[in-house]
Amino acid sequence: MIFKDIDLFDISNQATINIIENNIYLDLSNIKANGHRLNIDNRLVECVRLSSDTITSLNEWMEIINKLEISFDNIEWIEISNKNFILDKSNRIEINLNEKYKIKFIKLNINNKYSNFIDKIKIEILNRKFPGLIVEARSDGFGARFMTILNAMYLSSKLGYKFGIVWPKSSHDQKSLKNLDNNELAGVYEGDEEFIFDKEFLNSYSYLGKISVANILRGETHDINDYLKTPHSENFGYYVSYDITGLQGLDKDYLKEYPKLWKQIKFAKPVNDIIDDINKKTQKYFPNKFIAIHIRAGDAVYDYIRSGLDAYWRKMMPNEIAMALIDENLKINNDIVLLGDDFTQLRELKKFYNNKIYLIEDFIDDTIVGIKRVIFDIVFLSKAKEIYSGASSFAKTASYIGLGKRPTYYFEYFTEDKMIDIIKNYFNKDLNLHPYQKSYSLLFLHNLCLRKNISRDELITILNEGRSYDKDNCAFIIHIFSHYIYLKEYDKADNVLGILFDMPDFDWLYKFMIHRKDSIHIYKTFVAHTLKYSKIKYQNISYMAAKISIDTKLPKNRIFQYIQNYLLGLKINHRSKYLLNYYIDIAEKLNISINQINSQVEITAKNDSYLKSELENKKIDLKNQIDINRSNEILLQNIKSENQKLQKLNADLSLAYNAAKSNAKNYLSYKLGQALIKASKNWYKGGYIKFIFEAIKITKEHKKRCK
Repeated sequence: MIFKDIDLFDISNQATINIIENNIYLDLSNIKANGHRLNIDNRLVECVRLSSDTITSLNEWMEIINKLEISFDNIEWIEISNKNFILDKSNRIEINLNEKYKIKFIKLNINNKYSNFIDKIKIEILNRKFPGLIVEARSDGFGARFMTILNAMYLSSKLGYKFGIVWPKSSHDQKSLKNLDNNELAGVYEGDEEFIFDKEFLNSYSYLGKISVANILRGETHDINDYLKTPHSENFGYYVSYDITGLQGLDKDYLKEYPKLWKQIKFAKPVNDIIDDINKKTQKYFPNKFIAIHIRAGDAVYDYIRSGLDAYWRKMMPNEIAMALIDENLKINNDIVLLGDDFTQLRELKKFYNNKIYLIEDFIDDTIVGIKRVIFDIVFLSKAKEIYSGASSFAKTASYIGLGKRPTYYFEYFTEDKMIDIIKNYFNKDLNLHPYQKSYSLLFLHNLCLRKNISRDELITILNEGRSYDKDNCAFIIHIFSHYIYLKEYDKADNVLGILFDMPDFDWLYKFMIHRKDSIHIYKTFVAHTLKYSKIKYQNISYMAAKISIDTKLPKNRIFQYIQNYLLGLKINHRSKYLLNYYIDIAEKLNISINQINSQVEITAKNDSYLKSELENKKIDLKNQIDINRSNEILLQNIKSENQKLQKLNADLSLAYNAAKSNAKNYLSYKLGQALIKASKNWYKGGYIKFIFEAIKITKEHKKRCK
């Protein structure tokens, strides 16, 4: 059972219990109303729990219990599946009903062989003390997890629910990127729940192992009162997102409650020690408070997900924006503390500003590393009088628990025109930054300029400069491709797209793009352009169109066409296998087979017995090749993918066969027949594809002569 004993109360002592033969009847109809706000009459039961001192296994319980039935009117009964029977750690059998039924009567049928056990079975009828749980259950970053905990605490307090947390261990602690080209990065740490929270808090609110992880990325946009409707979205209640700003009916100033909620969380001693240390240091060094600038970079600038920067581009803060904020606050003599996940960048900035600014590490002991460092940073950040940041969960959490409001987002603080000027004026200062930082700044600049009246050629120039700092960033290629399409330079678009397929992060980007093609504009545009401009002469566009059409499950005729555009260009390479297999499968389903080509051969040879004999032999040989060599994908593709082209020649073939035999060599039928024989001899070199083009050429020449 998901719920803890402290979440439930037992109403069995108020029930009327009757034992008739091997049945135990429980009448709940007269129980007084004492349930939660959505179950005032106690008719929604969470669980029936059975226990006995002598029964210790699930098999024993299943042997003793024939069935459990429930009823509302004592006339119609519903049998509860034994899939709902679970043995708990105390060897009690739980029959979970999850408040799905209105119940007044319960009947427990005991196997006749065990009728003497009836009086040894203790029955509990358990009801919830509250409508359900509102649960944080993320597995990503520390900030996103804590934002969701605070949201769960707030909503549960407003709606009469209980909040719960699921804080799983994460491989990020060991595997996240912490160093690149001697550039020191913070990495991602979540830690264990036992290290962060005290035991009492976990005993009350942790549902780790009971409720699964659910990384809900969408924000909540429904009405807040929807939480009070049944049935709930989950058996236990609801998962909650880290973003509830879109909830309808939410109090305007709800974030003002978050500093109080933060103080209600009971932390383990190591965390309390960190909080106490920060309180002392901030009071000592910053009695008049300080300005904090949180420069988010980390995985989104350095790791593979940088290829999807268009989805995250305002989450990170470009170095140039940070410098503009530093200069602005130095002019008014504000104390400035820099925080971020690129430690090398922060040290470079302090050096550049001749130690006029502080870094968070100036106040950290050597023992504060890993998850301790994460906690130190977020709590220290919360002590600022103003927090400048991108749309990072880390900075949001700090601002929520310290200031009771959102941080100051730099992209709202500065206008877009101002940010364009800042990037251009501050770019490439005398800072020893990693090239990826410069790459990100230029992609950010491009995305700003894209919203302005700036020529496509200039945008391509910005992208090419950005790509010079990061050759493996797929985002640049996606944008350059789109700009060439808008410029109607389709050959250039096709050529630049060819670079994408061999980039190390292409597979990740492709999956990410397909998943978000309807929610992110650049991906939606890219897919539309790829499908629109799939032509035989644009091989790379055609390949991408074929791949997208398969993975987005477009109609088969469209898939067929995109694949054919690629294969007809004679682009037989390592990518063909994937498309050939799929194409052959479609062809078979559409009944495109060798028999259709055979019918063409029959018509071609019907007036020439010698030619017919030769073609029959070749046809038999060809059929044998297909039967024996089914795995030869190129052969099958050559036959099947060109079938439609062959059918278009039918009319010309029929005319030619009526011509005089004496002049056969001058007639279309003879020339086509000879070309087909030649093709069959060279099938392994793509003879059948070449035959199509040869047949079209012969037919055109014939028509000219007939005029």
